Amino acid sequence: MKQVDFWQTKFNPVFAGRRVLVTGATGFVGGHLCRALIELGAEVHGLARRASKSTLVPGCQPWAVDLMDALGRIINWLVFLTEPGF
Repeated sequence: MKQVDFWQTKFNPVFAGRRVLVTGATGFVGGHLCRALIELGAEVHGLARRASKSTLVPGCQPWAVDLMDALGRIINWLVFLTEPGF
């Protein structure tokens, strides 16, 4: 069995028709993962700081998000909640 057939047989039932979110979609690993998931029939949404139709693989829905900015706000909120006297 060829490697491509193995992946299609093993993972197509898992991802076909499913919505999948990939962080770092414009990066080396994320880009290859998006391509593979699209080939398996998944609806792929890609997160990246500078995501756009031109920076992602064809068929991937772009979402421009800076997770570090969002994470920083969450950490600040958690620190605030754990301050003495809150």
